[in-house]
Amino acid sequence: MDKGDYMSIERKRDKKNIFDVIDEMFDSLQRAISKEFESFMDFGHINRPLWSVDEECCSLEPLVDIKATKDEVIIVVDLPKVKNKNDIDLNVSKNTIELKAELENKICYEKWGGFQKTIEFCQFRKTINLPWKIDPDKIQAKFKNGILEIRAKRINEFKSIKISDE
Repeated sequence: MDKGDYMSIERKRDKKNIFDVIDEMFDSLQRAISKEFESFMDFGHINRPLWSVDEECCSLEPLVDIKATKDEVIIVVDLPKVKNKNDIDLNVSKNTIELKAELENKICYEKWGGFQKTIEFCQFRKTINLPWKIDPDKIQAKFKNGILEIRAKRINEFKSIKISDE
């Protein structure tokens, strides 16, 4: 090893110390974990808060179960205290289903503790982001006993192509 090799090592040390390198590694790891966690949380049935407040009223987020087969996506939504199908609004796109359902009676939540908090919920609201594309024109929904079942035909994005001998 000649003197030139030692000089290059010293130059690298001048630019960054070991603690800067470790900080960069942890920052990179934290960004990667955050990105994966956000993509996991964006999967339809695990979507952010369980309740929200908007201009109209407070909304609860319903429980949702999503299953996929080769040909369709089946979404089951638990909507207790929703009276009938006319109280439910569904808006659908190729990869999103927006649901809004009015409650038969408001649900009041009161918490007593360090401070009092009272909230009245008047509807369920949920945006379901699907990892598959669906056909918005081929959706069936049925509502019975507080359970909404949505069946949507999956769109096959890949098509087979035959290769000629030419």
